[in-house]
Amino acid sequence: MERLTVVPNNSRNAGLRGFCTEQEAINRLAAYEDAEEQGRLVVLPCKVGDTVYIPYVEERGFSIRDYLDIGKTVFLTREEAEAKWKEV
Repeated sequence: MERLTVVPNNSRNAGLRGFCTEQEAINRLAAYEDAEEQGRLVVLPCKVGDTVYIPYVEERGFSIRDYLDIGKTVFLTREEAEAKWKEV
């Protein structure tokens, strides 16, 4: 998906890119808002493909619950995972 907006450095104000009309930006925003209202839009705490650390092993396979427990049982850094492991 191509960005419709540009945010200049050190600015809080976004602007439309030259190829984008105001109506196109409004339509895309409306689609995002619809997805959010329907519970289909999430902001992930890491990028897809990033390494996460789980300081325990279970024989249950993949579970979406793991990714809802970031900071509790799933960690974005090895140091966080090791610190939690020491608490146990």
